Amino acid sequence: MVSPPEPSPGSVAAHSPASLRDHDLDFWLSQLSEGSRWERGLIRDLFTALAELDAPADEFSRDVWRPSRLGYDYVEYRNADRLDFTAIGQPWLREKSRRTPGCGWRG
Repeated sequence: MVSPPEPSPGSVAAHSPASLRDHDLDFWLSQLSEGSRWERGLIRDLFTALAELDAPADEFSRDVWRPSRLGYDYVEYRNADRLDFTAIGQPWLREKSRRTPGCGWRG
């Protein structure tokens, strides 16, 4: 099993932030050396996850929804990794299906 590296003086942990949102992604990446691939990848993944939590409505505009981005946990969406509307050939019907009560989007 690979363990995460210990925080270096220039790492995110060394700043003891109250939140990653204290600074933007570019700031955090600038604090890490180019060789800190594990930390750089983690920071990018965290910012992506935070952005998805901030704007789940963006997911509703897609033809393939990922329930995890809509706030459902693994058990709630019963192992379904996505809701795919692309099989509906008619654009008007695909749009209506996405707006159907029970699908969650009324936009």
